[in-house]
Amino acid sequence: MVWLDLQPSQIYPWRLDVVYMRLSPVSLGSEENKPSTISSVSLIILETYPNPAKSAMRIRYSLSAEGKVLLQLYDISGRLIKTLVNEEKKPGNYALTFNTKTLSYGVYFLSLQTEDKRIIERLVVVK
Repeated sequence: MVWLDLQPSQIYPWRLDVVYMRLSPVSLGSEENKPSTISSVSLIILETYPNPAKSAMRIRYSLSAEGKVLLQLYDISGRLIKTLVNEEKKPGNYALTFNTKTLSYGVYFLSLQTEDKRIIERLVVVK
């Protein structure tokens, strides 16, 4: 989780935005004194609204690199409930609406996995 210069009054515990960043190694140059280069930064963001949800939940995620995306919902015991996305995606912003009426009330986990990262967010379903 990344918090950038936030005051305690700006941090909302019910907001579970999670940001993961992976920096690729920096090249230090070779004997020919080539300049240093920094490769791209890979960033994924996962956000749900509303949480807790009664009938439907809006799931948004952002990708900064192209690759396979796997978005899955698990129950509290770790059993897979549903696979929401399982395909190649290009960099950009994506959103989907998930119907929670078929779920019983309780705590669930939403897993967003790319080739090199995984974010897990807790979801609450109320009736």
